[in-house]
Amino acid sequence: MAAAVPQECEDALRRIEENDPALKEVRLVYEPVGFAVATNEAEGSVVVYFSAGISPSANFFARLGDAVGNNTQLNILDFSGLQGAVPGVAGNTAFLDGIRRNSSITTLCLQGVDLSDVGICAVLNCLGGESSNLCDSFTSVQLFRSRSGNDAGVDAFKSTIRRCTNLRTLKFLRSGDDSVRFHEILEAVNDPRQLEELKTPPIGRAGVDALVPLLQNVESKLRRLQLHVVGDDIDVGTLATVLGKSDSLKNFDLRLPTGWHGAGVQSSEVAQFWRSFRSVLCDKSTINGTYFSNHTLTYASLFGNGRLVPIEVTDILEMNLYIENKKHLAMLKVLRYHRHIDMTPFLEWDLKFLPQAIDWLEMFRTLQNRHLGGRVEISVPDAIIGRIKLDAIYQFVRGSPEVFEAPALASGGKRKRGDS
Repeated sequence: MAAAVPQECEDALRRIEENDPALKEVRLVYEPVGFAVATNEAEGSVVVYFSAGISPSANFFARLGDAVGNNTQLNILDFSGLQGAVPGVAGNTAFLDGIRRNSSITTLCLQGVDLSDVGICAVLNCLGGESSNLCDSFTSVQLFRSRSGNDAGVDAFKSTIRRCTNLRTLKFLRSGDDSVRFHEILEAVNDPRQLEELKTPPIGRAGVDALVPLLQNVESKLRRLQLHVVGDDIDVGTLATVLGKSDSLKNFDLRLPTGWHGAGVQSSEVAQFWRSFRSVLCDKSTINGTYFSNHTLTYASLFGNGRLVPIEVTDILEMNLYIENKKHLAMLKVLRYHRHIDMTPFLEWDLKFLPQAIDWLEMFRTLQNRHLGGRVEISVPDAIIGRIKLDAIYQFVRGSPEVFEAPALASGGKRKRGDS
């Protein structure tokens, strides 16, 4: 049954056809409320509601597809809860042909859909088709409360993802733990190195293993990661190391298996994870280990809450955040976590290197004042810097005692009382 097209629907179509710059999103929503069109001025969105029994005519969808295809202001295309039985969506070739001509839409949202649904498969196959311009413009793809269903659904989605040559953001929001085959989809991404933001569904060992090559790739541009892990086969030490070894990652949020936080966020597994992670952020076992630790990560959270991260971890993350010069940051970490700096390798230079060593240690004070701006909680007190300088001088004195002997003693003479 085709519903009459009300005036507000005509007005919305006209605004899309006229390239209204205030409209940024088109959302198609399947809900059992009949046919309606609403314009949300605050969000800049046009929302089309329809049900299986009552939907707009095929001509309406043909006009909508053509209008979207010609529009250059829209940024978001959102399909919510669509069903294959809805006339005028998957079954309307004119609508699909129209929207895939668009080259301005950068975000595709699939909310509450089953990827194996006939209608969704048709939409995805259309978007991922060889003649589609749309995939080339997508920089963000988001699945919200969606299921992968059968192989046909996953294959259709993978085909679409593979065509997204400029993809920067991939998000799985509240998707079932075994319903979205994340590792297959990630492997289908055209160039995973270009991803800048990734939000995973609940994933097990296979999903984590699929992430490892991306995190370890020196060419990766991944900046933000929300990682939701499930199952008991995840090694917390390995997980912490993988996250900490990334050269690009700046921000991550971790969501853990129920068993890990059943006794609270300070369960033994969680505590072990943070110990391992802290060691990656700042390996205090050696000066070299500290110098070559992770200087890129600046924020971490647990279940979206940064306050659940131990203070000894957030302190290091704040140093990474406030000090942009990574060479200076590495030097300051060495000063903060090593009260004794072994000067033995430099003793062969006698005293020639001592002024440089003192200048180098004094430079810490200058760098600290410049970068940390008086943040006492992550700064090294001046008194400690002074002790490290004295320790360095003492090492040179012990290493070159002949230089510091009194002249009379050095020549074999004997000092007498009253000698000056």
